[in-house]
Parts: sequence; structure tokens; C-alpha cells
Amino acid sequence: RGDFLEIFKKDRNIFAYIRRYKNEKALVINNLSQKEFLLPISMYLADYSSYKLALGNYGQRKMVDNLLLRPFETSIFIKKYMINEKYRR
Repeated sequence: RGDFLEIFKKDRNIFAYIRRYKNEKALVINNLSQKEFLLPISMYLADYSSYKLALGNYGQRKMVDNLLLRPFETSIFIKKYMINEKYRR
């Protein structure tokens, strides 16, 4: 159910995708390298500012139009309207 759109396909060090189901969206970003990467998120998501961090291995951060990924960083962002008790832990 839903759909999956891989983004930043040309960069072998980044595995990122947008997952959509009904009116819900999640953005999953993985840096698979030891280097930092600056990702132009706004290129794929016009509504990037409505996403909040749900899970990440570097702690809290905000979604910005050019997101700096640290070495081996993984972050999962979800839309504000998706955040409710079933998504918090």
C-alpha cells in the first residue's frame, strides 16, 4: 500500500526516500559514508518545513531546505499531522 519514491539516486553514498500512504508522508535519509553531505531537500519536498524528526542517530534536529548529513547519519522525518501518541516513544 502507498508508494515509495527514491530521491538523490545519483549519489551512491545516500539512500533516501519519501514514503506516502493516504495523506501521510515520511522522509527517510541515510548517509552511508564517512563524509558529510549537504542535501537540497527543498528540491524534492516543497513542504519540507512541515516535517519533524521522528527518529535519528544524532539526536534532535530541524528540517531545513539544505540539510547537512553527518557521517553515517540516519534520520526519519514525518509530517506534523502524523505525530500523535502512536508515533511517540
